[in-house]
Amino acid sequence: MTTAIIGIIGTISGAIIGALITYFALTWIAKRQEFNRAAAIFRSAFIEEQRLLDPHSTADRVGKSTYDILESAINRHEIAMIRFRPYLRDSERIAFARAWEAYCYHEQTDRPFLEQYFDKNLKEKEEKRKLALERIEKLLEFAKPK
Repeated sequence: MTTAIIGIIGTISGAIIGALITYFALTWIAKRQEFNRAAAIFRSAFIEEQRLLDPHSTADRVGKSTYDILESAINRHEIAMIRFRPYLRDSERIAFARAWEAYCYHEQTDRPFLEQYFDKNLKEKEEKRKLALERIEKLLEFAKPK
């Protein structure tokens, strides 16, 4: 009789533990898939600018400065950032905010200040494009698939 009760308790305990493990595993997988979808959308918001800024690209960018390229995209980038931010862990949000600020803010203002990407000559244009690409890449590091 006691062996049967122990067997029943063991079976019920095993079923409960198995259900909990399955629940948490499925929840983790669902959150990971949700993050990956949000990350893909975030990364896609920057593709056009990456192409225009890349020195090896065949994109037609005649007459477009780094500032012009980013200024026309900043609203789209900011919307993508706002939509993606909730998917980051709390521990990542501060570093992400810093990367965002480095990308589009000047240290003397709290508003988007893309003037840091103005270029005066060809050499400076290459430097500004490289700087912008580096900062975009820094942002996109947070959106690597998991």
